[in-house]
Amino acid sequence: MRETQKKIKALRVSAGMSQQELAAATGMQQQNIGRIEAAKVGVNLDIFERILGALHHHIEIVPDATAIDAQHPETTDKKADATRS
Repeated sequence: MRETQKKIKALRVSAGMSQQELAAATGMQQQNIGRIEAAKVGVNLDIFERILGALHHHIEIVPDATAIDAQHPETTDKKADATRS
């Protein structure tokens, strides 16, 4: 989780925003932004999306290819057949 908080701070600093400006853009209090960046509190997906939106970034959820292959073994077989050709 600490990596998430570090990333939030890095993105905020990179955007040239203060904690107060980010708080205003997200409708949060500056103290909460500070606590998030200091990893004193966790960040749920809703809050993370609000913060990223204010920083002009977004979340993209991408399936793990190994998880897909485990759910659909036939795709693994097709990959193996393609490499044999």
